[in-house]
Amino acid sequence: RGPVRSRWERSGDGLTLQVDVPANVTAEVWIPAEATDHVTEGQRDAAIREWRDGVAIVEIGSGAWTFTARR
Repeated sequence: RGPVRSRWERSGDGLTLQVDVPANVTAEVWIPAEATDHVTEGQRDAAIREWRDGVAIVEIGSGAWTFTARR
């Protein structure tokens, strides 16, 4: 239970997406990007579950997540 929050910001050719997911919940996040190697979570490559027409799809659990992507 609890709110799901998201915030995004564009900067040049990049995108930063912050997502907060409450306890005991999973979420599917769609992140626009040029290629799969252009999407990171924190300091590492994001665990992309699926790639669809310029969108990286990741599944995340509860917690605070920060994704960055280049277009």
